[in-house]
Amino acid sequence: MPDDAPDVSVSGLRKSYGEVWAVDGVDLEIARGEFFTLLGPSGSGKTTTLRLIAGFERPDGGTIQLQGKDVSSLPPYERDVNTVFQDYALFPHMTVRENVEYGLRVGGKYSRDERRRRAVEVLSMVQLDTHGDRKPSQLSGGQRQRVALARAIINRPQALLLDEPLGALDLKLRQELQIELKRIQQELGMTFIYVTHDQDEALTMSNRIAVFNKGKIEQVGTPAEVYEHPSTEFVAGFVGTSNVIDRDGRRVTIRPEKIRLLPVEATDGEPAVIRAAVYLGAITRYVCVLDAGGELAVVQQNLETSSSDVHEMEGRRVRLAWSRVAEFAIKEGT
Repeated sequence: MPDDAPDVSVSGLRKSYGEVWAVDGVDLEIARGEFFTLLGPSGSGKTTTLRLIAGFERPDGGTIQLQGKDVSSLPPYERDVNTVFQDYALFPHMTVRENVEYGLRVGGKYSRDERRRRAVEVLSMVQLDTHGDRKPSQLSGGQRQRVALARAIINRPQALLLDEPLGALDLKLRQELQIELKRIQQELGMTFIYVTHDQDEALTMSNRIAVFNKGKIEQVGTPAEVYEHPSTEFVAGFVGTSNVIDRDGRRVTIRPEKIRLLPVEATDGEPAVIRAAVYLGAITRYVCVLDAGGELAVVQQNLETSSSDVHEMEGRRVRLAWSRVAEFAIKEGT
C-alpha cells in the first residue's frame, strides 16, 4: 500500500433504523497516524459511523476500508481496530496489569514474560507503571480510563476508536486527559478516531474534524479551518459561538472575539446598546442590540475589568467594529 494511502476510508456509508437514516451517505478518508474527530450533537450519526467502522453494526450501503482492504462485511474480531468506550469495562477481579494483558492472553501468541513486558511498557506510557498490582476499584475514574486505554493499545491495532471516552469525568480531569491522549497518540504514531459532542475537546486534540449533522457531514477540516471558516450556518453555531448576519446580500459569520467594543463617541463601527453583560471571570460576554436591527454577541478579555464594572455596562450605548476580514460567507447547510 502507498505511504500516502488512507488508513481508514469510508465511501457512501449508510445506515438506517426503521425510517430514520442515522448515517446518510458519509465519505471519509483518514490518514495514517492522524487524530481524527467525529464531532456533532446527539443523534447526528457520529457514534453510528464509529460503530460501523468497528464492525458492531452492518452498513445498509457503502464501503469501509482499512489500509485498502474492504472490511464492510467482516465481524469486529477480524478488523485490526480496538475500541475504547466511556464505560471502562474493566474486569473487577483482575489487577490492572492483568486487565491490560488480557487481549494478548486471549490471542495466545505471546509468552507470559512477553505479555508482562508489554504491559509494563504501556502502563508506563499512560503513567500507571506503579499501579499494576492494584484492582480497578482502587483507582480513580481517570486512572481507570487510562487502564482501558492501555488495554486497547497494547496489541498496537491499526486504528484506535474512542467513543466519548472522557464523558464521565469532571471538567478539570477531562482537560488533563485530553492533553495526555494527544501525547500518547503522537508517541505511538497510531491512527485515532475520536467521537465527541464537545467542540472544545475536538479543537484541543484533533488534526482534523468532521462535523456531523442529521446523518451527514457538514464540513471536514483542521480545527482552525472549522472554527475560523465554517462552511455552513450549522457549523458556525455548533463549533463555538458565532454571529450570523446578512451583509451586502450575503450571509456571513463573525466570531464574538473578533468584534471590538468602542465608546459611543468613536467614529468607527456601528451604533448599538448593550442589552446584557455576563461576567465569566477571564472574559465578559456582551449581547448588543444594533441600531440598524439585530443582535451581536461580543466577547472581551477582562484585563482590568471587575464584575461590578461589567454590571454597569448594561444599557450603555457603544459602537461595534470589526474587520471585514473577520467576516466569512456561509451557506445554510443541511
